[in-house]
Amino acid sequence: GFDDVPFDGILGLGYPRRTITGANPIFDNLWKQGVISEPVFAFYLSSQKENGSVVMFGGVNRAYYKGELNWVPVSQVGSWHINIDSISMNGTVVACKRGCRPSWIRGPLSAWPR
Repeated sequence: GFDDVPFDGILGLGYPRRTITGANPIFDNLWKQGVISEPVFAFYLSSQKENGSVVMFGGVNRAYYKGELNWVPVSQVGSWHINIDSISMNGTVVACKRGCRPSWIRGPLSAWPR
């Protein structure tokens, strides 16, 4: 469980058809109700406690990045999967030199040892 982890909660951003309870995720509700102007959400992840991280709905705040954003299409409709050939910083490949693979394995529960 999550008894020993220091966070306040979980914000589900999955596609509606993937929810266990059948509930509409908050992002979909915001868009359907016209609360946000664009069907976009973004994250700014900070290592500083004072400034903190940010989740943005309805657009991206330019104060949190420099340069251009690169939009990447999902590779599987109904999921947030994307294809990645490599991850670079300042022109140097730092991860996924030969492409990235998912960090989880899916399958029926009956196939997994208990």
